[in-house]
This record gives sequence, structure tokens and C-alpha cells, in this order.
Amino acid sequence: MKDKVVDFETEYFLKKQKEAHAAFDKNDFNSTLNIIAEPIKKIEELNEAEIYCPQNVFDAAVFLNYLGKPVKQTSFSKINYYDFYMMEGSSLFNLDYKKEAREHFRKAIKFNPCGISARILDLLISIEINDYENFIENVQDALFFVYDRENMSLIYKLTGDYLLHIGDHELGIVAYHLSLLYKLDDTVSNLIKTVGTELNIDLDSQDWLSETYLKKFHNTYKIPIMPNEKLITLAKAMGKEAQIKKSYKVSLFTYKIAYELTYDENILKTIEYIENLIKQ
Repeated sequence: MKDKVVDFETEYFLKKQKEAHAAFDKNDFNSTLNIIAEPIKKIEELNEAEIYCPQNVFDAAVFLNYLGKPVKQTSFSKINYYDFYMMEGSSLFNLDYKKEAREHFRKAIKFNPCGISARILDLLISIEINDYENFIENVQDALFFVYDRENMSLIYKLTGDYLLHIGDHELGIVAYHLSLLYKLDDTVSNLIKTVGTELNIDLDSQDWLSETYLKKFHNTYKIPIMPNEKLITLAKAMGKEAQIKKSYKVSLFTYKIAYELTYDENILKTIEYIENLIKQ
């Protein structure tokens, strides 16, 4: 009987999730909120101490290896609670309820600490509503879990915005240059030029990514300046193990994470080798 109840609940959540996505994809944010209001209420009432919603096998491995939190393989673990809170937060964000949206993004993070989109939106809203409590700590957490260059670039960009706000223009420029290191972006380049012009700083006279500046940046704010080595190690180990087991899609996925964070040519060769095996 209990399993049937669980299956019924799973079916209910999946149905509501599908309906909500259909409305959200049409930019009908009010309807999205109405559709997920009851599911969100049910989630809030759950007595489960910890439910985790990894978005992929790598997320699940991070939970187990670095948070000591195995993902429960139950019917309830099939329900993507993280996604419900992301839809709730994103709908509120688009309706300009920024503070309320941030609370839902923070709840989403509890279900998936690797949910980097939620972490970035949390940082963005903190800047937009001028509420910087725990901002640096949130940046540190985001950089622990991020495993793609585009989002690393975004996190450093938002860090630069924050540092300029508090008046640390020098290290704000360093943060912007770190952002450009991971992804070239005209918006960030123009921000650097604007800061230089407004403060009469000769930008070309300094190497903003020199060892001196990077040490100062890291020592002042304890913000990493490199991708998380633990995630690189985990991605390579998962890629190798999956390759040995001939789980080539998992191997390819995790090796690509390792390459994204390192640009290691040896990993790229392995990726190309596995891609050829998949084609055969």
C-alpha cells in the first residue's frame, strides 16, 4: 500500500511539473505560479530530513564524495524538487519579485548544492536588491560546486560587481579579468574600460592577472582563482571507471567536465577516442 501511495504522489508531481513547464515556456509566469503552488506546499510539508535532486550522475557523485550525502534511490528521488523551486524562483524573478525569488533559489540549492544556476541567480539578486549579507561566502560556495567555464566567468563577473560596490576597485578589476579568462565577453570588457575611465586608472600599465594581484585577491577574500581541483579529480576518475565498464556515455560526459575545467589535451584525445567508440 505504501508503495502505491508513493507512486501516486510521484505521478502527481510529474504531471504538475509538465504543466508548469508548458506555462513557463510560454512566459506565462502567473500561471506557472498557480500550477506549482500546491506542489510547493506539499514539498514544504515533507518530513523527510534530506532529499537530494541531482541533475546528473556527476552531481550525485559530488554529493557522495564531498558532502557525505548519498542520494536516496526511492520513488521520491525521481521527483525533481529542485526544478519546482527553480520554476517558482524564476517566475517570481520575471515578475520582478526579486527578494521572494531569491528565497526560492536558496531552497533549490538545498535540494541540489550543485545547482549553479540557482547560486548565480542568488548572487545576481543580492546585487540587484542591494543585500550583500554572506555574499563572499556564497561566492566561495558557488566556486566549489561550479564545473563549467561559462558559469565560472559569471561568478567572477558578479564578484567584480560586488567589489566595485564596496569600493575595492583594484580587486574588482582583477575579478573582471578572471571572468574574461574563462569566457570572453564584451560586457565585462566594457565594464573594465568604464571603471578605468571613471577612476582615471591606466589599465594597460598593469598585469591584472599577475601573481601579485591574484595572491592579493585570494588572500583578501579567500576566493579561489582556479577551478576546483577536487571536481577535476572526481570527473577524471569517473570518466576512467566508466570507460573500463564500457559505459561510454557516462565516461564521455564526465571526461568532458574534466576537459572543460583543464583544457588538458590528453583528456581531449581520450574524449575523441570514446566518441569514435560510440559511433562504431
